[in-house]
Amino acid sequence: MDLRDTVAVVTGGARGIGRGIAMALAREGARVAVADLYTPGQTTAGYALSTEQEVAKTVHELQTLGVQAIGVPVDVTRADQIQTMVQTVTRDLGPIDILCNNAGIVDVALVVDTTEAQWDAMMDVNVKGIFLCCKAVVPGMIERRRGRIINTASIAGKRGAARLSAYCASKHAVIGLVRAVAIPPLLRDLVSASS
Repeated sequence: MDLRDTVAVVTGGARGIGRGIAMALAREGARVAVADLYTPGQTTAGYALSTEQEVAKTVHELQTLGVQAIGVPVDVTRADQIQTMVQTVTRDLGPIDILCNNAGIVDVALVVDTTEAQWDAMMDVNVKGIFLCCKAVVPGMIERRRGRIINTASIAGKRGAARLSAYCASKHAVIGLVRAVAIPPLLRDLVSASS
């Protein structure tokens, strides 16, 4: 696969699966924006957020592969921050060709012990974040008649798991959202552009 002359955004790209996705895209020649919420010492639903050092390290590793890469701070639950991210990436790397919605959080608890705040946080990051990021980049993709969106779900989106009720519900929602977004006319518009 040759991704030279393409721009990719990876949310939650500083570490874990997101970092792996960013590295794979860079190895194929894509310019990569590592979009992550890096607030020192902050946690969401008991999940430690990436640090600025982790973002910087990942960006450096991407650059050593010979591609342009930047770190972009973003809270995927905030439409205003996502718009700023899109503007920053477009200004510094070019129009977004690939969006990898990978940002996600998990918290482990029995349903009776899961707090409303934990539930809301997982739904906001894992589902609303994908919705808002898609909403922000799709108009440009349609206008340019090219683009790809990759959403990270989980086996938890296919079946339940003990002590993960909120997380499973959020990942089921991701799969439902993807199925809905993939229905024409959006899919037709994006696929016909790359044919």
